[in-house]
Amino acid sequence: EKAETFDRGATAIVTRLLDVLDDFSRLTASDPATTSYESFRDAFDVVGKKLQRELESAGLERFDPVGELFDLTMHEAVAAIAPESEAQDHTVKATFQAGYRYKGTVIRPARVQVYSAHGVA
Repeated sequence: EKAETFDRGATAIVTRLLDVLDDFSRLTASDPATTSYESFRDAFDVVGKKLQRELESAGLERFDPVGELFDLTMHEAVAAIAPESEAQDHTVKATFQAGYRYKGTVIRPARVQVYSAHGVA
């Protein structure tokens, strides 16, 4: 029963992504001799935003934790830098790779640089 419910949910998401897949196919089939880089890039951006909207409507949320307190459950520290003030200690300075949550559950932690007086957190 659980597998059947999962399959229905997965089928619904995949079906919604078929239009995006079709759009990417049309882009790759476009003739480079008659399509300017700018128009190709604009079309690619539109399709990328469409993909993002579909994934967000399915429950995916992107997060960029710059300025937030470092949290091991949501962030992966890949670099550290000494804080300029005590208030910065253990906060995220930069995001190298955004994190993602699916329906509230972290499925990929954000890869970040952290202010730390004691090295990588």
